[in-house]
Amino acid sequence: MRFLFLFSLSFILGCNTLPKDRYNLFTFSPKGNYVKDSTVEISLSNPIYCPLLVTISSEQDSAGLSVQLSEISPIYLPPMLQDTILQLRGDSTNGKSRLLWSISYAHTPDTIQADSFFLPYPYGRTHSIMQSYHGSFSHNNDGARYAIDFALSVGDTVCAAADGYVVGVIEGYEKGGNDSKWMDYANFINLYHPTKNVYTQYVHLKKNGSLVEVGDRVAAGQAIGISGATGWTSKPHLHFNVVRWIEGKRVSVPATFRQKTLISGSDFKRGGRHENLIRTKSF
Repeated sequence: MRFLFLFSLSFILGCNTLPKDRYNLFTFSPKGNYVKDSTVEISLSNPIYCPLLVTISSEQDSAGLSVQLSEISPIYLPPMLQDTILQLRGDSTNGKSRLLWSISYAHTPDTIQADSFFLPYPYGRTHSIMQSYHGSFSHNNDGARYAIDFALSVGDTVCAAADGYVVGVIEGYEKGGNDSKWMDYANFINLYHPTKNVYTQYVHLKKNGSLVEVGDRVAAGQAIGISGATGWTSKPHLHFNVVRWIEGKRVSVPATFRQKTLISGSDFKRGGRHENLIRTKSF
């Protein structure tokens, strides 16, 4: 998943049955101004509690500017970074070119630890598995290979699987469908877990179904959302995914879960039922 931010944004949808509005996970406001002749001043900041990668390119093939942008991109932005100022000098003979911005989540250099997650629903609740690792319906690509679909009903509570920060929320969509064209129209929450250096995703939430906002700090077991059936889905459920980001691309990773003993995510089989047996310290 990559997010494209232009100075002038427009969204053109090819199917009238899909939502007309599109939403961003968080607000990212880069600035690029020509301050003198062909000198470009770029101001970047990171407003969220996770690392970001920013790639900048020039709309026109301005040799001097394009080369410099390719040399510095992608740019790594640590969490909550205040303004970083860059100055680049382009080729004045080609005029002023509009800048294009592409942004994705990133990681610190630390090792990832995709272990000891809590089940993403309240203590004492039991839910069955709709789709597990390598599921043929939609878990057959790098971005979702180790995701697990829990059969939560519309209105069920979704909980944070570990301590972390809210780094993305989309909750404006209302509908879904059993067709891949709905893939980009799901409501979901992204959390970043600094101690584990991974992200978790909670997908298919109902409209206005987020109980948290970008920037919130959450604790394992805390209620963060309400389950629904938005986006690409055949029936209501929670799509739970532990991911890392490699060169701007989402990569699903296998995880372990806390029950009476640690359970590998590979042990969650389609049709199996799992009660959340562990009460967190806070909830």
